[in-house]
Amino acid sequence: MYKKGYRAGKRINGPLDYQSEIIMKYFSKHLDRRDVAIELPTGSGKTLVGLIIGEYRRRKRGEQVVFVCTNNILVDQVCTQAIKKYGIRVLKFTGTQSEYSTSDMHVFLRNEAIAVTNYSSVFNNNSFFSDVDTFIFDDIHGADNYIASPWTFTINRFLDGEGSNEQVNVVYDQIMDLLSTTESSPEIKKSLVDDPEVENSVNSVSLFELQKFWNAISEIVESNRDLIKDSKYAWSNIPRLHN
Repeated sequence: MYKKGYRAGKRINGPLDYQSEIIMKYFSKHLDRRDVAIELPTGSGKTLVGLIIGEYRRRKRGEQVVFVCTNNILVDQVCTQAIKKYGIRVLKFTGTQSEYSTSDMHVFLRNEAIAVTNYSSVFNNNSFFSDVDTFIFDDIHGADNYIASPWTFTINRFLDGEGSNEQVNVVYDQIMDLLSTTESSPEIKKSLVDDPEVENSVNSVSLFELQKFWNAISEIVESNRDLIKDSKYAWSNIPRLHN
């Protein structure tokens, strides 16, 4: 939770010359663009650049701003730097949404501080930050798994909890039978062979092929939703394709 006197720990007078140059370039050329990528080497102070941009948008434009890190360790580091080095008011949001401080949520919703959180807290089905104006994504090149996860639908070949007598998941079985009729059928059929050399092979079906079978796949999944409980949220996020 944020405490009073956060500016007392400020230990820098301002950004360095090259940081100022990047910030001014953003303000002069990219301030009104929807998506902007800024590339800086590790250790060059990209956290300060991002926080200054976010603080400007929060103060001058009245926007709710969230600074997003890949993990909680970096969330802690950013919060420490923002408060103790830069004198920028931030609030940490980690853990489940039920664990968020109610007072901190109210402070953020009143647009009185920048929120700092992780990718998992942003990319999920019930994010507290779903209506935020501006996101600043730190190290986004390493966050592909966090971003893709809510839209990755997984079907296990065997149902869980069956011990040595594993039962084939009917959803998996029916979809694989369906895909074995595509142009990729030789590779799909190969992955069904009980051979240690090929059982871990990864094959794919092109989007154009998949689209032809999407209605049939949807029917299989919807008819067996009790067998996809671990992926039901991802399934609900996937846009429907139509023939």
